[in-house]
Amino acid sequence: MNFEARGREIAVAPFEVDHGYIRLPSTPGLGIALREDVLLRYPGREFPLRELPTSEDEGP
Repeated sequence: MNFEARGREIAVAPFEVDHGYIRLPSTPGLGIALREDVLLRYPGREFPLRELPTSEDEGP
């Protein structure tokens, strides 16, 4: 999935994608400021837990 459009929407100064890469920010921390007013439009959702296969599930 490509999340570039959503990133441009929620970031004050979004990362610039160039040929599939982003330039590392030179600012401290993550290097990105988020627009909290926009994030409020996308509340988190809980998803049901799912079981992950284990090595015991493999084999003949």
